[in-house]
Amino acid sequence: MTSINMVDQRLVDFFLSADCCSADDRMMGVEVETLFVDRNGVPINRYILQDVFGEMAKSSQWSIAKMAGGLITALVHRNGWSLTVDLGCNDLELTSRPYHFKAFPWTEQEQILEDIYEFAQKFGVSPLKASYDGHEDVDTLMVPDDRDRAWIDLDGQENLIPIGHIASVNYNIDLSSVDEGMHWINILRDGYHQPLVGHHTSLMHEHDQIWRRYIRESRANYQEWRYGHMAGNTFELYCWWLSTINVVMQRDVNGKLSPCKPAKPLFMTEDVDIDLFLRSVWLYDRLRVRNGRLALEIRNVPRGSDALILSEWEVIARKVGLLQAKELVTG
Repeated sequence: MTSINMVDQRLVDFFLSADCCSADDRMMGVEVETLFVDRNGVPINRYILQDVFGEMAKSSQWSIAKMAGGLITALVHRNGWSLTVDLGCNDLELTSRPYHFKAFPWTEQEQILEDIYEFAQKFGVSPLKASYDGHEDVDTLMVPDDRDRAWIDLDGQENLIPIGHIASVNYNIDLSSVDEGMHWINILRDGYHQPLVGHHTSLMHEHDQIWRRYIRESRANYQEWRYGHMAGNTFELYCWWLSTINVVMQRDVNGKLSPCKPAKPLFMTEDVDIDLFLRSVWLYDRLRVRNGRLALEIRNVPRGSDALILSEWEVIARKVGLLQAKELVTG
């Protein structure tokens, strides 16, 4: 079978049918993961997390957005930002709502993070502000939804535990075209991500190694190219690359998730939820469709200090041409 026959047309159509932005309406969102530890530097457990979440829910700033098994798993801020359990109860993800990329409220994000830290400190909990907490053998899995429970069934709990001990920042930015997205992917692959993970002293090296062990040791038998850089530099090659990756999770008519048995490449799998499939292909930069709009998700950005969240975005924005060399982001 030739490579052209292996390109899944459903995937091509999924991207090409999405709405694209203009220069005047490009929106972006940011996802910030933060690891939390107790006074001894040990990752917090679910009971401490519930104390923190419960106290936050009593305030005028936050309200409960989701519960699972009698536990609070997500909060929403009155300004529309959400705070969710990422995978481990020690790893919380703050997600913005979409804003115009030139008017993203970086100061507001910093204030909301400080608000979270203040509630946590009431219970002796502190943000680590790092990409890895050094405790990958501590089981902090909270499994807040059916998707996570299905993933434990697929991967095996022991293999999934380390993923709860790493944190990063993701940026989601609207695209004006598929070609623009591919151009940015190629720039960032060579000019941004490779230097971050290629040196043993980098912030992201251990984070990256944990991901690679997860891929290698999972009982799902993932192909190694499911994570990391995308080979090739064209949209056709990008879709071919994705089409050869196994679909490992499926959704039944009731919406319940379960592992695919056996897993087969996308181009050989019927009735695929394309968005669900793309969420489980962990490329550093990946094309997505969010709310009907074509976007690029820029992943595996170092989680360091809060100031680094903005400064890393400025580096990325300059590399892809959204900012001039000395231009600074405000907001």
